[in-house]
Amino acid sequence: MESNLAERKEKGLTASTIKWIAIITMFIDHATVNFMEKAYPQLMEDTSMMILYFILREIGRLAFPIFCFFIVEGAVHTKNIKKYLFRLFIFGLISEIPFDLVLFDKCFDWSYQNVYFTMFFGLLAIVCMQRWKHNWFGQMVCVFSMFILADLLRTDYGGAGVLLIVVFYVLREQEKYRVIFGSIVEVGFMGILEIGAVFAFIPLHFYNGQRGKQNKYMFYLFYPLHLLLLLGIRGCL
Repeated sequence: MESNLAERKEKGLTASTIKWIAIITMFIDHATVNFMEKAYPQLMEDTSMMILYFILREIGRLAFPIFCFFIVEGAVHTKNIKKYLFRLFIFGLISEIPFDLVLFDKCFDWSYQNVYFTMFFGLLAIVCMQRWKHNWFGQMVCVFSMFILADLLRTDYGGAGVLLIVVFYVLREQEKYRVIFGSIVEVGFMGILEIGAVFAFIPLHFYNGQRGKQNKYMFYLFYPLHLLLLLGIRGCL
């Protein structure tokens, strides 16, 4: 059994590698929206371009489940979960202006908030569940509250995103059920267009539990920086 574990660690994918998969697919998704919807909307009138658009958007669906998975990994292994919450909230604030500029062409738009706030509420739900681990009613109230808050504030993926993080946390030791119920949340709560997200479970299956070489702040900063990059490129076209 020890040899099997060692073999999996050697041959599997590290957290760093899987996060790069999420980052690349997220970039593809946002670039598709930025250029095909915003810069050249006339492309959407062509059937072949529409097909390409949906293929690229489906590729982009892989990113969010991977990020949710590693929110749970961080919650379980972090030495200071309060600092973890603080980082998510701060980077949510940092990312909001680039997010609004890319989506709404203005610095502030309160109708929709970036994904960092969804992950913040999801992590906050986990914190409550850890604190009230012997009080199932308290846990349910907390999860429901975070679900409602994310929906009311209209964060990216909303309450369903919070629910996905909670499902990953509750079923973190049961991969088969994590895949089943995670897929139900993705498609059942977020819509059939999230079907591409199911493929995120393939790289996650090969996760070997190792961090790999990574700079955690680089992964945090990539989100606002890539939005600014896309905005700058669109402005030059």
